[in-house]
Amino acid sequence: MILGVAFDLDGTLIDNADALSVALSKAIGEFGYRAEPDEIRKYLGLSFYDIVSKFIKNPDRVLLEKIKETRKKYIIESISSFRIFPDALYALKALKELGVKSAVATSLGKDLIDFVILL
Repeated sequence: MILGVAFDLDGTLIDNADALSVALSKAIGEFGYRAEPDEIRKYLGLSFYDIVSKFIKNPDRVLLEKIKETRKKYIIESISSFRIFPDALYALKALKELGVKSAVATSLGKDLIDFVILL
């Protein structure tokens, strides 16, 4: 018997790959580096550090935090463009009706998931 299911939010329940790629591209650009959204999209699923490291060699911790905070601003601005996959709500409702608990995980961080849940 299945007691619970955990879903990855990004790319599983919602389609936000374009918005995430654009947000990170803009954030990296603000610090004088270039990373095109189409290039970033190829690496979605990797850790934040690993993605940024594809465009900035050996970024230090301070720069990473600044990029992450700047990316957060752009993600919040673009949340209205996030789209729930058509069957995601159906699946979540069906699991609830069966008494299966559901959890959502995301690399965006807890502070951003609250914005997304309000979709």
